Amino acid sequence: GHPDAQNALATRYFTGNGVAQDTARAIRYFRMAADGLQRVAAYNLATCYYNGDGIQQDHALAVQYYRQAADAGLAKAQLLLAELYEAGEGVEKDIGMALHYWKLAADQGDPDAQNAFAETTIQQHPDDPDQWGDASKFLATAAEQGHCDAQYNFAEVLLTSKQGDPDSLVQAARWFTRAADQGHVLATYNLAVCYKHGQGVREDQAEASHYFELAANAGHAAAQYALAWRRY
Repeated sequence: GHPDAQNALATRYFTGNGVAQDTARAIRYFRMAADGLQRVAAYNLATCYYNGDGIQQDHALAVQYYRQAADAGLAKAQLLLAELYEAGEGVEKDIGMALHYWKLAADQGDPDAQNAFAETTIQQHPDDPDQWGDASKFLATAAEQGHCDAQYNFAEVLLTSKQGDPDSLVQAARWFTRAADQGHVLATYNLAVCYKHGQGVREDQAEASHYFELAANAGHAAAQYALAWRRY
C-alpha cells in the first residue's frame, strides 16, 4: 500500500473519523506507513508508544520512531526527541544530542525549539556571551513570533550581553513589556524594576507599583517584598 494513504487511514481509525474507532487497527496502519518511511506515521506511532495508546507503553520504542521522524526532517519530532534526550527518558541523557535536535527544529522556525536551544546554550556558557550567537538569533526570531518565554529570555540577553548600552536597555524593556502583557511573571517583575529605576523607560513610580503588584499577585516573592516596602 501507499504509506501516505496508510497514515491517513490510520489517523481515521485512531480518531474514529468516518469509521468505527479501532486503535489496534490504527497502530497497525501507522506501523505499515512508518515502515514505508512516512515520517508523520512514524511520529504518530512514537506518540502511541510514548503514551501507551492502544499499545504497551515503551519509551525506548517511542524514541526509535521519534528519531526516524526527526531524521526525516519533521520539526515536531525533532523538538520532542530533544526533550527526551534532555530528560534522559527512553534514551541516555545527552544534552549535546538535545541541542542537535533543537537546532534542527529551530532552523525550521519552531519557536519552542528556538527558545529551548537558546536557554540551554546560555546555561552551558553563562559567563561567555560570545558563545550565544545562535541563541540570541533564535530568541529574537521566537520573540517576534510572540513566544512569551523567548521574549523574556531575549530581554535578559540584551541586558547581560550589552550591559549599559542605552539602546539595549530600551529594547529589553520593550520585550519585558510584551512578555508581561502575556502574563510572564518574571518579565512583569523586571518591567517594574525598569520603571522604578528608569532603565529603558521613563521613570514612573506609579507604573512600577502597578507591575510590582501584578507580579506579587502572581506569587513572585521579591515583588511582594518590594510592594510591601512601597506601601510602608
